[in-house]
Amino acid sequence: MDKLHYEEYFKFFNNSHTAPYIFKKGALPIIFSAPHTYSHLRKGKIKIAEKGTGALALYLHENNNVHCIIKTAQNDDDPNFNEFSPFKNALSEYIKQNSIKYIFDLHELKPNRPTEINPVIDKGKLILGYEKLYLTIKQIFISNHLKTTEDFPFCGDNPNTVSRFINKKNQIFSLPIEINSRLLYPEIPCNKIDLILKVFSNIIESTIQYDKNL
Repeated sequence: MDKLHYEEYFKFFNNSHTAPYIFKKGALPIIFSAPHTYSHLRKGKIKIAEKGTGALALYLHENNNVHCIIKTAQNDDDPNFNEFSPFKNALSEYIKQNSIKYIFDLHELKPNRPTEINPVIDKGKLILGYEKLYLTIKQIFISNHLKTTEDFPFCGDNPNTVSRFINKKNQIFSLPIEINSRLLYPEIPCNKIDLILKVFSNIIESTIQYDKNL
């Protein structure tokens, strides 16, 4: 994997953008969502931007031909918390128009947490009918020695998350994945960028294989 190439994607977030979010069109029926790439308000408080998820989504789009949506401005829209969200509505419509079947919604964990990967399935509610695919994805994380804790520290019980909204409205596989931020940033000595890029490429390949076998 080209770690230096991956680092270039962080430059995208040094610029100001007029649109509140952007789509990058791919060819595979998979979309990666990065709704927190710019700082945002939640209950009147500023939440830190998760630029690592945006860099990962852009990398996967360009190197694995998946779609992605990335938040590109600081505003009052917190797609993973607010009931009404232009980001979520646009995403739902984009999924319909592009026949997308799978969404991976990316978020970051604080670097001091021991968990490295937190797949969020809300006690199985988010993966109903897709248990086989989910177990394959979970095993990819585990087999690559990433400390993986299902539904912890986040379990996805907020009814307004991106994944819940899309799962309900579009009736497709919707998996939120929390990634420890220390794995994603080049300036952090203990990052695992090469491993993360490999793992998510494997997840894309496994998802497409699963889709072909349906």
